[in-house]
Amino acid sequence: MEDEVPMPYFHQAQEQEEGHQSGGNSISGSSTVGAGANEERSHFQYHFLAIIALRRLIARIHNVIHECERAMQSEPLWQGSGSLEKEPDGSTTGTHAHQKLATSTVQAASESFDDYGGPPVAVIREMVRQLDSWRALLPRPLQWSDNDKFDFPATDPMTRRPNEPLFSVDQGPIPIGHRYNLDVVTAQLRTRFYYARFMTYRPFVYKALHFPELMTPDDCNCCALAIKSVCLWPLAMAPPKNKKRLVPHMFAWTQSFMGILLILRMTTANDCLSRIVDEAHVVGRQEIESTMDIMLDWMRDVKQVDGIAEWSWGILEPLYGLQPE
Repeated sequence: MEDEVPMPYFHQAQEQEEGHQSGGNSISGSSTVGAGANEERSHFQYHFLAIIALRRLIARIHNVIHECERAMQSEPLWQGSGSLEKEPDGSTTGTHAHQKLATSTVQAASESFDDYGGPPVAVIREMVRQLDSWRALLPRPLQWSDNDKFDFPATDPMTRRPNEPLFSVDQGPIPIGHRYNLDVVTAQLRTRFYYARFMTYRPFVYKALHFPELMTPDDCNCCALAIKSVCLWPLAMAPPKNKKRLVPHMFAWTQSFMGILLILRMTTANDCLSRIVDEAHVVGRQEIESTMDIMLDWMRDVKQVDGIAEWSWGILEPLYGLQPE
């Protein structure tokens, strides 16, 4: 449906014209200020346009990877040897079909190791390229790199960014408010990007957990990138974590955090994942531990109002050795 509806866009000229009309009797200085305010406001409107495009890309990543996985699987059982017309009639038909299905299932399970073809590497690389292209083509006020994902966006190239980061693990007892809800919209955009990157590399985590003996050096690097992609999401850091009521789709993030916390726990419990983290030098243990802390804090906080978080906490509490509350 989204692919059939054209992506909305903003009429910047119209906004500027409205700004001039509203201040037509004012002096030139106030008109310039009004135009600057409209331009600044449009920067934050661009976040929602970027999220629409990113949501389409996330859906494409999900569909393409799963289509490739289905294509690599063996043919369905009903397309195997034999025809339904040759099946016996009567009450024995259902029993015979059930026996055939059970036998085929056992054979498929025993042959799953040989049939597993691994993640669709070429497709994944193309999805990663498209995701990076999306970020590179963002308007300048929205762009960022992996090295400065915690910093303020460069809304005005003529001014310097603040020395302190926009996102931190702990901001202190004093609440911080930003104009146009800058912290929440910026965190949402950047976090969704890293969520999309994690989805792209996630098949390599599955391969590491289920077929560790088949992992190649390139597979290990992609698996490490998947773990790196879930570390220190800006949305789970301060200031956004201290105003969760302003976070769109807050309860949906609970499910994502639950799955990520399970994977991060396996980086210490699973030999293959632990070795990848220690030897690939892509993601550090400190990053993983800090991510565990902020996501557990999120789950602990929202479980009072979120049934999924409350159910998840019953799993995470013994898994992480947390003290019962």
